[in-house]
Amino acid sequence: MSDQRPPDIDPGAAHLRPGQRHEPRPEAERREMSAERIPWEGSREGGSANAFVATLWRFVSAPAAAYAAVPVRGGAWRPWSFALLCVVMFGVVRQLIDVTTVALMRYGGANVPAAELFQLEVAGRSLDWLPISVLSVAGCLFALGVGAPLYVLFFCLLVIVWITIVHALLKISGGLASSEAGYEGTLRVVCYSQAAMVAAIVPWIGDEIAIVWSCFLQVIGLMRLHGCTRTRAFFTVGLPFAGAILALLLGIWLASPDGAVAVP
Repeated sequence: MSDQRPPDIDPGAAHLRPGQRHEPRPEAERREMSAERIPWEGSREGGSANAFVATLWRFVSAPAAAYAAVPVRGGAWRPWSFALLCVVMFGVVRQLIDVTTVALMRYGGANVPAAELFQLEVAGRSLDWLPISVLSVAGCLFALGVGAPLYVLFFCLLVIVWITIVHALLKISGGLASSEAGYEGTLRVVCYSQAAMVAAIVPWIGDEIAIVWSCFLQVIGLMRLHGCTRTRAFFTVGLPFAGAILALLLGIWLASPDGAVAVP
């Protein structure tokens, strides 16, 4: 028998088709790709709360290593539950911060309409006559009872549409040529990119930071789980992102008085 050792095989590329696996890999990258599963996908022996916090920290501090530890199979429940927890926790905290900030500004004498606490009026009547304490409590209850469920529903619909668009573009660009992760792999990439929702707690600009950060995480995830190039990953995520920005700007322009189309 020969004493010669066979070349090391990259365990992180097990989902790639034969002939498309890159072997052997450099030692540093091979060690990173063979990392254990992220805590949220593991046994959760320390409890779900600890697993969530540990997984969140991994994606925040070392996203490449975190995505390398994400399995490409295992069902959609765990990635979906992680994404929903991120949205509910940080989205609700963000709403409460906004409500409290507006309330404090009114208390300090700033000219902020009370309806901004709710984005509504009661029976067409202004809420300015209510005491600031009532406005604060009512605003928090509104954010929890009405805003949070609507926020989650809108998020689920948006993510499903986004996953479908990203996966289709990835297939068109040839990014799935060496991958067997399929639609579930793209779903896992997008769901775990919601770790960026931690930035949503930043007042006023938190949502914008979270969206850009999430796109950055998705580029890393697509490269790891599908084995596509950086260029294809950027194209796949950047094209719909740019389209969404253009659509938003167009909508703002059409809604503005100067941008409205005159009807004879």
